[in-house]
Amino acid sequence: MRILLTGPTGFLGKNLINHLRKSGFILKCFVRRGEEEPLLKNENIEFCSGDITEKASMVDSFEEVDAVIHTAAVIYGSSDLIYKTNYEGTRNLIDIAKTKKIKLFIFISTVNTLFGPFNAYARSKKMAEDYLKKANIPYVILRPTLIYGPGDNKNIAVLIKAVKKTPIIPLPGFGSQRVQPIYVGNVCEVLQEILNNPSKFVNQAINLPGPETVSLKDLVDLISQLLKVKPLKLPLPLICLKKGIWLSGKMMKTPPLKTEQLNSLVKERIVKADWLGKFKVKPISLLQGLQLTIENLFL
Repeated sequence: MRILLTGPTGFLGKNLINHLRKSGFILKCFVRRGEEEPLLKNENIEFCSGDITEKASMVDSFEEVDAVIHTAAVIYGSSDLIYKTNYEGTRNLIDIAKTKKIKLFIFISTVNTLFGPFNAYARSKKMAEDYLKKANIPYVILRPTLIYGPGDNKNIAVLIKAVKKTPIIPLPGFGSQRVQPIYVGNVCEVLQEILNNPSKFVNQAINLPGPETVSLKDLVDLISQLLKVKPLKLPLPLICLKKGIWLSGKMMKTPPLKTEQLNSLVKERIVKADWLGKFKVKPISLLQGLQLTIENLFL
């Protein structure tokens, strides 16, 4: 099967390239203009470049393609950029896929589409999901929770680095909010199984949470245990953090955190791991996944 992959330079995209190529799939990677260089280092990867917000720049990329895996997205930035990339860009891909009679369109969405009120990112993903469902093409929508693992340089990787290097770890909202991290290797295995047996999963939206639910406080404790450190956990009421964000916004042109992002971080989005009964994938434990992530971070 020949697959067009968007977002190949991202965390999930890089892992997918390695995983799917080892499994015998032929990949064509679509990158933004100027991102070709990292892929040029591997002569066995075919790539094409353009801009998903410019439909004409993508049409040729669909030649001799059987399926699309769309991982490219903008999470933070202006609402306009998020909308144009995540909704309009996805709409362009879907329209071309329909014209080219692509056999399967896999859209990597987010579990955030299930929980309002939406921020710009969740709203754009929900709009893209709705458009895909009505497009009359074979699709699968995957809604992962927090993806982590080797190669991660955001999310849990940032927390791991903070626990290792910082003596005090602030816990927004007292750290009681729960998360369901999912290991990137398991996400890749799910995608491989879908590609191997598309008729079993076609026209479904599948939530993809990690198999374990853990509070932010307990996650910090688990990371501390693996790193053999004991940082001081400092519970902070949300009102204090919001005031700090407000002040940083007054003092800095680009503050490190916005109120909308804070609200997103502390809001629980817990869903049932029903996917475990649909796939043959054996989920990796949170402890083992964190250990592999840590080993990769500090090689």
